[in-house]
Amino acid sequence: MKYFLIILSAVFFVLSISIPAFAYRCGNKLINVGNTKYEVLQYCGEPTWQDAWEEEHLEGPYIYPFSNSGNFSAGRTRIATIVHVTVEEWVYNDGPARFMRILTFENGKVVSIKKGNYGF
Repeated sequence: MKYFLIILSAVFFVLSISIPAFAYRCGNKLINVGNTKYEVLQYCGEPTWQDAWEEEHLEGPYIYPFSNSGNFSAGRTRIATIVHVTVEEWVYNDGPARFMRILTFENGKVVSIKKGNYGF
């Protein structure tokens, strides 16, 4: 029983390290996926580090039915659209006693919040 508890504790510890953060607290405000860059700047201030780049995302495929004979299910065409997305990564370093937070934005909105290493 003792070994089972030790193994269970170790598994829980390993899993807790890899779980992404779903929110980031700045003072008394909570930053979540969906917040805008403006809100994050207003609540948290300037990040310690930031980077930006552009990516091409494939949106779709959208399936449109078509048929020369008027038969709705006679054939289909797949149409995908390439969308240009501005991606930004902001890192907040709250000191050596707390984990750094990595916020990823797409077109100005938070799409992910990850926990980094301890700050410095």
